[in-house]
Amino acid sequence: MIDPTSFVARLARAMGVGAAVTAVAMVAHMIGHGVVPSVVALAPAAGLVGAVAFAMSGRRWSFGILTLGVGVAQVGVHGLSSYLTGHAHLSLTMVLAHLIATLGSAAFLAYADRLWWRLWQWATRSIAALTAVAPRPEIRVTRFDTTGLVLPLGPRLAVVAPRGPPYVD
Repeated sequence: MIDPTSFVARLARAMGVGAAVTAVAMVAHMIGHGVVPSVVALAPAAGLVGAVAFAMSGRRWSFGILTLGVGVAQVGVHGLSSYLTGHAHLSLTMVLAHLIATLGSAAFLAYADRLWWRLWQWATRSIAALTAVAPRPEIRVTRFDTTGLVLPLGPRLAVVAPRGPPYVD
């Protein structure tokens, strides 16, 4: 069974978190009347958020840690978007959109984190139950003493010719 803190599991978790947090930050930026840069420009931001999530994914996440991490990601994606598009607009709507996105993302990720660990526990129990081998019943074979038993088998028949040099006429 793959451990939830193994490299593969952490990488899958971090990639999902990086993409989701970056996408929510972009939606918040659009709601705050900002201009969205291209997906190609945002890929490094998603990768950076994913790398931070990978570093944090060795254990369970608390709501406070998630709020801090998502908040930093929101500020970073906002700054990147503003820099790439030349749109340095910061209004109350923009701040509220990013703040709501931060709290909503942190709440969703906290729920998803609990679900992640429950899923691993369920999968581990299920696989263990399916692969458990029941103890095999002990089979005892009764041995009969055949040392004094004589069985008449009839005349001995030679099936294979005796071994030796070839017979010449």
